[in-house]
Amino acid sequence: MAKREQSPLDGDMPLYPEHLESFDAFGRLAVIYAEGALFHEIHADREAEEADYFSSLVPEPGTRPTLFARMRHSGRDRRARVWMKAHDYPEGYNFEAVAEHLRANARADQAEATSHQVLLVEELQVLRQELSKLSPDQADAVGAMVYRIDFLSRQHNNWLNDNNLTPQQLTAFQWLIQPPSEGRDVDLRLLNFLQHHNYHMERYNEDPTLKGRIKAEKDRLVRGITSILPITVGQVESALQETKIYCGDEFTMAFGGLCGKYSYSFNRILLEKGFSQHTFDHEACHAIGGFPDIVWNEAITEHIALVMENGDPDIINPSLRQEEGAYAGYRLIVANVLEMAGAPSMNQVLATYAESDSDGPAGRHFVKTLAQAYGGYSVTDFIYTRLMQRRDTDEVQNFNQAARFKHWTAEETSGVARDLLILQALLKGKSAKEIGTRERMKVLLEAAKMTNPTGAQVYKEARLSDTSRSIVEIVEYLEDNQPAIDVAARKIEE
Repeated sequence: MAKREQSPLDGDMPLYPEHLESFDAFGRLAVIYAEGALFHEIHADREAEEADYFSSLVPEPGTRPTLFARMRHSGRDRRARVWMKAHDYPEGYNFEAVAEHLRANARADQAEATSHQVLLVEELQVLRQELSKLSPDQADAVGAMVYRIDFLSRQHNNWLNDNNLTPQQLTAFQWLIQPPSEGRDVDLRLLNFLQHHNYHMERYNEDPTLKGRIKAEKDRLVRGITSILPITVGQVESALQETKIYCGDEFTMAFGGLCGKYSYSFNRILLEKGFSQHTFDHEACHAIGGFPDIVWNEAITEHIALVMENGDPDIINPSLRQEEGAYAGYRLIVANVLEMAGAPSMNQVLATYAESDSDGPAGRHFVKTLAQAYGGYSVTDFIYTRLMQRRDTDEVQNFNQAARFKHWTAEETSGVARDLLILQALLKGKSAKEIGTRERMKVLLEAAKMTNPTGAQVYKEARLSDTSRSIVEIVEYLEDNQPAIDVAARKIEE
């Protein structure tokens, strides 16, 4: 390795760039792998040069000058003394041992650089596949992003000229996601695009104007939400102070059809650029309170955000509110649960949300009141069982997954909202024949799983015939023999 004129001990080592905490723009992992590879390569080079430098200080064979004599002999050795002191080496330490130590460090850093390089190549392959799945409109948007980066737009134009192509024959997006050239592991086009994109998004989130708006929205929310939730200003301020709030990139927000997103894992809010007050309120509420399951959590969160704008805290039924809002199906389910049973009250619901703990005092009171309103039956179990039955897929395989699954369709949720009305009718003593329709047979079966006297009566209404058959036998027979459901439904309709 060629020696440099100046000692490699001079100068500062390059460090990783300081990324925004918990912020995750598209391709961030690839950018970090690239930075890691470069960092360790530079470090390995420095350590190898330092090893050569200390080897040059080893005395000639047959001579044994002291360390201080060697320092007097060459002014360069002052740096050796500084280096050894900084690394806790005693005076008189063997220079060759120091050199070997540095060579070992260089080998370790080179191995780390190689490892980061392998991870970078793999990550770029994954990202290229993700980009190839974008819609034509999204691909055009990425192409426009490429042309906002001067050196990449010039490269694309040069590529077109060199290959006698028009922009229609090879768009900026198509050029960007091409595999790397033969003999090259890393696709620098895609990597440079990701580096610029991440840098741009991080600088965008550091903009004082954006930070000022986020602070103003937080101050407004703190003043308003305490009139809705039984929570103190200090509790709200504390929750929001610990929450990271950023504007997400196009890949996360626009391409995913999102205007806002809250991550419980990172306690982070992502908002679209130019976010609305309503979106901010909804996502910020997630950081303040919540329910453990998705239907109650999103329904009440959206309800609070709507109340922040337009009032009417006791009206959650979307058909009775003036604004449209989001999660209408979820809100209708919750509205039917509360309105048909007459309990718990909205105040109890909001207290449980603010507590954000189903095992807390408000949470226990809420669960007990809800169970009593439904004759001891878990209406939450009923909701998710019916949602899973309506979603005939392996996407949601058990109750715990269903309680966290966010993408229930409007058709599925509105159907379950209707099922709740049937359940209430059953619990109030109406017969299956009065309720009618063959499509509702599964509701009867779910309602019949209750173990209280009311549930037993429901089972009697669902019997296949007048013969004496136990409740358990009826359920097992129907669940094991799907065609029997149709038979049972026809019996009920007769």
